[in-house]
Amino acid sequence: MEVIPNLRPISAHPLRKGEILVDRPDSYRLMKLTRINKAAIQRHGLDVRKARTMCLPCTGCVLSLSAISD
Repeated sequence: MEVIPNLRPISAHPLRKGEILVDRPDSYRLMKLTRINKAAIQRHGLDVRKARTMCLPCTGCVLSLSAISD
């Protein structure tokens, strides 16, 4: 299938303010999860630079796997 998972830190939508409680993970946890995700992607021979969908090339709201050094 060649599905590439991407991580996004949780954010509450402004229109749901007061309805739900969202605790964003700290930077340590986000970086740890990104490293785990990158290792899994590499283990399965996938390359985020070859993605042809919008989310991975944009990197506007996801944690960029290409920015994590080994």
